[in-house]
Amino acid sequence: MVQAASPNRSQAVDSTRRSSSQDRVSDNDVKDIRAAAEGVTNGELGEEAARLAGQDDFVNLNPLAGPAAMAGRREFNGIPLTQDGAYKAYKGLSADDLAGPDDIRLRQLNRAVAKENVAVVRKLSDAAEASGVDAKVYGRAKTPFSTFGKLREGGTPHIGDIKDLSGARIDIDPSQPGYKEFYRAQEAAQETVGDGLKLKQDYIAKPNKWGYTGRIHSTVKGADGLTHEVQVGSRDLSRFIDDKLTTAGGDKISLHDATGYKGKIHGVELPPHLEKEYAPLMKRITDANAAGKNVSDVPELQRDIQNYRRVVEEALPPKLKQPPAPKLSTAARAGNVATKGFGVLGVVGGGLQAANGVSTLANGGDKVEGVADVGAGTVGVVSGAAMVGGRLALGTSTGGAVAIIDGAKDIYTGIRDGDAEKAVVGGVKSGAGAAMMAGVATANPVLIAGGAIAYGGAVIYENREAIANGAKAAYNWVKSWF
Repeated sequence: MVQAASPNRSQAVDSTRRSSSQDRVSDNDVKDIRAAAEGVTNGELGEEAARLAGQDDFVNLNPLAGPAAMAGRREFNGIPLTQDGAYKAYKGLSADDLAGPDDIRLRQLNRAVAKENVAVVRKLSDAAEASGVDAKVYGRAKTPFSTFGKLREGGTPHIGDIKDLSGARIDIDPSQPGYKEFYRAQEAAQETVGDGLKLKQDYIAKPNKWGYTGRIHSTVKGADGLTHEVQVGSRDLSRFIDDKLTTAGGDKISLHDATGYKGKIHGVELPPHLEKEYAPLMKRITDANAAGKNVSDVPELQRDIQNYRRVVEEALPPKLKQPPAPKLSTAARAGNVATKGFGVLGVVGGGLQAANGVSTLANGGDKVEGVADVGAGTVGVVSGAAMVGGRLALGTSTGGAVAIIDGAKDIYTGIRDGDAEKAVVGGVKSGAGAAMMAGVATANPVLIAGGAIAYGGAVIYENREAIANGAKAAYNWVKSWF
């Protein structure tokens, strides 16, 4: 077929050259060009493309859309082999290196930090118990959204510059005057953690300029230099600062976040007299603690705190101001556009596969194959739609589910037809899909990338003959023009 088409293509080239010299195109030239085009369409290259597109087994590339989008957003750059190495791998990253607050590297970092945080909290709990202090010990790892926001605020250009990625508190119910239990807990923490615990600021001895007091702040270094912030203070103070207020519209905000410059971030401007009352109330709480008392031991103070919370809650706007959309680098914005493009392809591919399954069922074909195509296609549409909507993690996870269904179908048809090779390829596909889903669930980009590579390899292997023939036809077609 290539030989039959080649003379037409040669004529088309000759005709084009003649027309260039004569500054016109004859009717015969047009016919020659049209014949050459038909030769390409109906020739060997066209036949191989049609065979690949129309073969009985649907070529499902939907599972590769999510990982491809992640690669386009550079989310696989610098990934460590294990989650424990996330901080070391990413501490040099800035906001411009990230695709946004949903970047899987930030999720992986969050999990690695949380793991260390648990270990620090365990040590501090042992310290508090050894000191005989009545205390509640707990911790938290900074969320991906908060970490990205911190990078965008300025002052902390890189992840390694953020000193409160991990935080822990020892909250005490004092029963002795002079903050004795606070300092005893601090000393016990120092003994348990060792020289790694460094005093940052004693706000009991030296309150800050706006009145924050009653706490001792320290830091401890973890693996690869990760900083954990440790605070020793009273449970009363934590409740006062952190307990949530509710707006008329149902939004939640802590008292601390509703005051001062933080309040303005959320669109809250309290009347001046309420702003002025905040620090003195905090001072009254810490004065009670200094006397070895809790707020519950001072009824007047307890009543004033309750009244203050009520009045502040009434002064809140019905709805809080939503934080501005994070600013993304040019590369990140381009990657997000590409993600939507991959999502559209996923929707189209999923729709075609579902239609293929419906056709199989309507024509009396194998019910298992038909149902598998309908199921995988439907999930594929959901996967693509999630990516179009900016939910890349969901799109990647559901893409993994598509791979599992697609692989299960191959296993079934391989066993049915006695084709062991096809069954094995199906097993690889299902395993790859499971790896992608596990990668999203555990925020492990290595699993996602590995699963995508395995799935892509399986697809290429099972279509190797059609791909090879298509490449050969393309080569012959190009060659025929020269």
